Amino acid sequence: MCIRDSVYTVTPAAALAPGETCQAQLSAVAIHDSDADDPPDTPAAGVAWTFTIAPTVVAPPLASFTVAASLWLGQTAQFTNTTTGDGPPRYVWDFGDGSPLSNATHPSHRYAAPGRYTVTLTATNDGGGSTVTTIIEVLPRSIYLPFSAGNQ
Repeated sequence: MCIRDSVYTVTPAAALAPGETCQAQLSAVAIHDSDADDPPDTPAAGVAWTFTIAPTVVAPPLASFTVAASLWLGQTAQFTNTTTGDGPPRYVWDFGDGSPLSNATHPSHRYAAPGRYTVTLTATNDGGGSTVTTIIEVLPRSIYLPFSAGNQ
């Protein structure tokens, strides 16, 4: 039996990580490799080829977000993540008030006291990371009581 011009695809059992290798063993009476990209072009009857997955270069993300510059005490700050770059990104938010960090993409946060808070977003991926900060001001709510000159 002779099989001519047969094409076989070798697929690893699991995805290879960058830099990881896969070896394919071909056994036949004769093998002819017609492309010039990998040696040998006319190997012996049994030959092993080793394939290496090239490392993938991932650009680090550029962290950025939007939020209202000020809000009243009791209002919830809505943060819109506008980070750009290759994925998948990971996020760490620090709201500047000692509360637990958040890993949400677009978090919201309510501040317990008036003041100026430095909000920090750190965005990372396999290529690195970046950090951006901004200041948000939480304004106190004031209660105004009517004053009447006759009530002294």
